[in-house]
Amino acid sequence: MPDSLADVLSAEVSFDVCNGLYNLLLAHHGDGFDPDAIPVEHRTVLLVWHTQKLISNNGFNGFFATDLHGDPEYRYMRAAYDAIDCEVAAAAVRRVFEAFPDGTVPADPRARVQAFGKANHAVHGALNRDFTKAQGALTAALTKYIREHADAFIGVDRPGSTRPLPPRPGIAAGKPDPAEVGAPDLPMWARVAFYARCARQVFPLWEETWPDLPGDYHDAVEQTIVLAEMCAAEGKPVGDLKAAAERVRGIVETAVEPGGNVPPPTNRTRAGLIAATAGSVIDFILGEDEIGSYGFAKGVVEDADRDDLMEDIQEDFQRIRQHARDCNWTDKTPIPPDVFDPNFKPKKTWWKMWQ
Repeated sequence: MPDSLADVLSAEVSFDVCNGLYNLLLAHHGDGFDPDAIPVEHRTVLLVWHTQKLISNNGFNGFFATDLHGDPEYRYMRAAYDAIDCEVAAAAVRRVFEAFPDGTVPADPRARVQAFGKANHAVHGALNRDFTKAQGALTAALTKYIREHADAFIGVDRPGSTRPLPPRPGIAAGKPDPAEVGAPDLPMWARVAFYARCARQVFPLWEETWPDLPGDYHDAVEQTIVLAEMCAAEGKPVGDLKAAAERVRGIVETAVEPGGNVPPPTNRTRAGLIAATAGSVIDFILGEDEIGSYGFAKGVVEDADRDDLMEDIQEDFQRIRQHARDCNWTDKTPIPPDVFDPNFKPKKTWWKMWQ
């Protein structure tokens, strides 16, 4: 049962204030709340906290892969960010929406992901990165907003009168995702190893997603995964990471918008997400993106309707988290790929490309 409103408002930690009120509002209005039918203060807190969690974990790529229920044009969401008086976060959100051609967000999820991916690639991942950097200021600003509008939340710790809509994917539906919540708490190289493993788990879908692509594209993505595994195994950055990252960025862009003599993928969104899953691990190692690959891998799994793969990835996460606890791993502990599979044999000849 969620804490009382008094407990939430008196919490000393800003995260506890925001998350506590968010849970109270969900219990009051229902998981499928209608943004148009609830008080503006309630809507502001729900939309800001819900969307920042999605974006922080999955990037805007994952965020745009699903619809925002009750707000198809993101009008309420954008107004919510403007309302809490956090210019650094609001500006990051504005830049994302202004990056779409003519400032218009496509109604189709795949078209949204493609358009955003192209825009984010053009600025070397800054659209995701700028929002991530604003999280501390965003949490502080939302806490201030909540306390300044405390009277608007009186009664939310009692059963709501709003008629709940049917639950929908993407907004507090069921239990938290263990890997999504727990991966950021892993030690540095364990986190890299897990993200590389996510990329390796979804990579087998590449050939059916882009069967007519020249083999050097396939090899470049796989070599990038191997390079990330090598970094984790050494416990330090190795090889030409920037070259690998740039190569995969080009492949993501080609997947989203094929041209020239390159045959198009059978599924542009999935092809782009698979390549991004590999590239995002390198971006994480370079410190250019704190998100990691799990959100991209999750997008691939959902697009392909492969629940079996998600079960495997969750098992991988539980395995590496248990090892980290049992063996007292630190941010300096190297993590070889065989932590997931004792029979894993990396093809060392691939490593030469990036050395």
